[in-house]
Amino acid sequence: MDQSSWTVNGGWVVLALVNAGLAEQKNRSRLTWFLVSLFIGPLATFLIVVWQRAPVDPIEPLHPFTDRRDRWLVLGALALLVTLFLAFFAVVGANWYAGAGALVSFALGLWALFLYGREAAVARRE
Repeated sequence: MDQSSWTVNGGWVVLALVNAGLAEQKNRSRLTWFLVSLFIGPLATFLIVVWQRAPVDPIEPLHPFTDRRDRWLVLGALALLVTLFLAFFAVVGANWYAGAGALVSFALGLWALFLYGREAAVARRE
């Protein structure tokens, strides 16, 4: 691969990243416009700049964790995922530090899922 093709292709990817940032400013999907920009490049830049800002539905919350229960569920799922990761390294590498971390992470995951269940029960009673 010669230098000129690397510069052109690298510039195309940089343009796609810039377009993703511009799309976010216009309330549009970064991933979609990044992928579109990989194919149509400068035309995508033109479209993003010319089109008006996408309307934001005021009813739809922008924050994914508006409900407290969702926070506990995500924390529990992430903790259990970390537990699997650490347990794998504890078994493969016979590393007791990873095993101890897996136990702590497992306890944190169970605690978060317990709190999720408790919050769900309170919400059902209301």
